[in-house]
Amino acid sequence: MTLHPTVMLDGVAFIAVTFGTKEKKNLVVFVRQEQQGLWKIIKVEDTNNYLGYHQYDPTD
Repeated sequence: MTLHPTVMLDGVAFIAVTFGTKEKKNLVVFVRQEQQGLWKIIKVEDTNNYLGYHQYDPTD
């Protein structure tokens, strides 16, 4: 597992994670800190088939 640099926006952290040795799996994990100081996972997104900014088609 590889953890990449984390970004914080309005109390939510976005963490990019890569799993696997032969077949890589990239995920983005969204976490928020709770009142007790614990971090709660609020969403996990797979980056598979992500088209990205440069491939955006405004006609879609």
